Amino acid sequence: MKLRKSILASTVLSISYFLSGCGNDPKPEVAPDEAAPPEEVPAVVEPADDDTPKTVVAPADLSTRAELMGFARFVPKDFQTFVSFRPQFLHGRLKDTRIFEWMTSDLDTGLDDGPLDFFEDCEEVFITTGNTTAKQTDVLYQISSEISQLMYLELYEKLAIQSGMMAPEDARTGEFNQAFDAFPEEFRKNFNAHVDLLDAAQMPMIIVAARFRDKTEQIEEVLAQMEKDIMDGPESPLEVIELDRGPNEKLLAFKLKFSNILDKESFLRSVEDLELTDAQFERLYEVFSTKAIVFGFGKKEGYLVFFAGESVDQLEFAKSLDESLVAAEDSAFFERYAEKPVVYQQMASEAFTTDYSKLSMRTLQNYINPARDVLDRIDLLGDKRDLMAMLDGIESMGNEVYRMQGGSMVGAGYLEDGFKLEVQGGLALALSDFSSPSRFAALAEDPSFVLVWSSNITQEGKMNLLEVEQLLGEFAGAMSDRYFALDLADEEQAEIYKFYSTTLAADLRKVWTAIKEEWVVGLGNEGVLVMDTKGSMPKFPMIPSAFATDAKIPRMALMYPVTDRERLQKSWADIEPSLRSVIEAISKKADAGFTLPDPSVTKSDDLSVYSYPVTGFTNDDFLPCLAVSDGYLVISSSKVFAMELIEKMNSGDVKESPGGQLIDMNFSTLREYGRDLVDVTKKHETLLADDEVMMDWLDGIDAVDKMLDGMEFVDRIRYSTTADSTGKLSTLLHLQFKDIPEAAYQRIKQGDTPSDVPPEPPFPGSVPELELDE
Repeated sequence: MKLRKSILASTVLSISYFLSGCGNDPKPEVAPDEAAPPEEVPAVVEPADDDTPKTVVAPADLSTRAELMGFARFVPKDFQTFVSFRPQFLHGRLKDTRIFEWMTSDLDTGLDDGPLDFFEDCEEVFITTGNTTAKQTDVLYQISSEISQLMYLELYEKLAIQSGMMAPEDARTGEFNQAFDAFPEEFRKNFNAHVDLLDAAQMPMIIVAARFRDKTEQIEEVLAQMEKDIMDGPESPLEVIELDRGPNEKLLAFKLKFSNILDKESFLRSVEDLELTDAQFERLYEVFSTKAIVFGFGKKEGYLVFFAGESVDQLEFAKSLDESLVAAEDSAFFERYAEKPVVYQQMASEAFTTDYSKLSMRTLQNYINPARDVLDRIDLLGDKRDLMAMLDGIESMGNEVYRMQGGSMVGAGYLEDGFKLEVQGGLALALSDFSSPSRFAALAEDPSFVLVWSSNITQEGKMNLLEVEQLLGEFAGAMSDRYFALDLADEEQAEIYKFYSTTLAADLRKVWTAIKEEWVVGLGNEGVLVMDTKGSMPKFPMIPSAFATDAKIPRMALMYPVTDRERLQKSWADIEPSLRSVIEAISKKADAGFTLPDPSVTKSDDLSVYSYPVTGFTNDDFLPCLAVSDGYLVISSSKVFAMELIEKMNSGDVKESPGGQLIDMNFSTLREYGRDLVDVTKKHETLLADDEVMMDWLDGIDAVDKMLDGMEFVDRIRYSTTADSTGKLSTLLHLQFKDIPEAAYQRIKQGDTPSDVPPEPPFPGSVPELELDE
């Protein structure tokens, strides 16, 4: 039985109407919470506060917190997730800025009036999910894993067929990209497990609530028309349930049972490809026939409410603040933001994050189980117990590497010096070390760096990573040995394997052993990737000398603390000759005549720098090197940069800071580098025009200039996660932005980059933050 077309049409029309902001009514002259456009000044980075907000006992008077949390006052305390967003508030703060004008103009990035009307009129959008969310997420993941494993099964079977180890007719997955052809057999093979999962699958209650300033009545009219179409229509599979729970709560629900839209005979035809027994079919139909979904809409004390779930019994609202999410212990977090211009809130219960963290433990099964299946069916490989044991080890150790730790999570996003999202708690990889201090994170405070990416891991986590890598290498090597012993490979493949096994394998094993047992042990558990833009450009043969003299190049480096320099020296004594032997063997095989040059060694005090010049066009800022001191090891593209970094760390100017993870990207410095490069290019335009190699760069310089104009509003992006004294995670995401300067905006609008636009006048006084407060 099908719904009448008019009902479907009304539904589609109403959804489109709702998403477009409920029509194009005239906008009110003054919107609440509006502010003047922010000043066009460089934004400053505020480091994350060391004092992580602590969870406190909820106060007896919850009214203030309820005002901060909006619709959460009606949500039962045991609901597991919510996200709240204040579109109108954000619109009021940004609508008079050039950023907003740029986004909503006729440029390629422009928005139409529908979303803008929605942002201008909607005071709050709130999404929350019920107390079975974590459990049902787990069930859904298991079902999706079945599909994922079929896809990898197909991939492994194709590899086995192409290698000659499996006959095409022995594959279970059919033709290429037809993994679902194997589903009937897989479903029958594990029938009870599959049906149990389907039986356990239910839809958790999802509630979407929205509060509008002017559009509520119009939206209610649309919903009323939907209700009328359904009620007045012909017989429908929908069961209508009116929920009248008082003057401030009126909801209309529709229940759709699977058995009402697909009878037993139709269901039998739909699953005939599964080739089930009568008993299996009855069991499967019993599960599906009891499934239902309820959905509906209505009003709750000024909010328009939309909901969906398994049963209308799931749709419960808190009877008082004491029973609502507002009274949850973690909700005290929001009180510190009472004076902040908050536009976003989120929460996830410990029950949800703890259960969700278990999903990562199953991730490797999607790869390992199909590999076991295919391996078990390849008889040519003989005794495969050692190979199976390696797969077991990869799964076991991999689960340790990707094991997650879950805890309750609560966060708030607000407008201050751009946008900041602060989150307390949540999920983290168990191998990450959030409590040990960081030697390198404070490098991000140096404005000369474009990128600082630092991370701490535990000693156990580091060794587990190495163990997984070794097991993967051993499995690949063992499979190669077995395969090539079968004499199935073509002549070229066999020649490559022979070269590897007889010439390279022994030296590569020595390199790996030295890295795992000595090199890594001699380094600390923290590492950092840094990049700046101060490098002197070398005299490349294809680049005019005058241009190279004025231009700069980026410099990159990896840096680690040294914990045992003697072990590093011992490991390098083993690594260097083996690595040299491998490089020279490959060069000889390729008839390239390349040999690893002897390093140029520079020593001073406790610092040794080993550099490898590339003849013809290097300088010390384009010179791959390894620098090591008693305190630090640096691998860099620049000898100068490596020495500068160690000197900077030894100076004492870089103080220890909270550990964990940090990614900091300085767009202000990147733009400055880009502008300098554009200026140098235009300065030498005539010279570059005579060089065939540089013509492409010269032709694209205007596009680079426009891209830099478009980047003017973003100054910095920072993401950091640390832990407080109790071990609770504290995460900061800071999108540091300002309004687009007038000169850059005019160039964007004009589509060119005139040089006669006067510079912005300096802002008097100190550098303030972006003014977005009320």
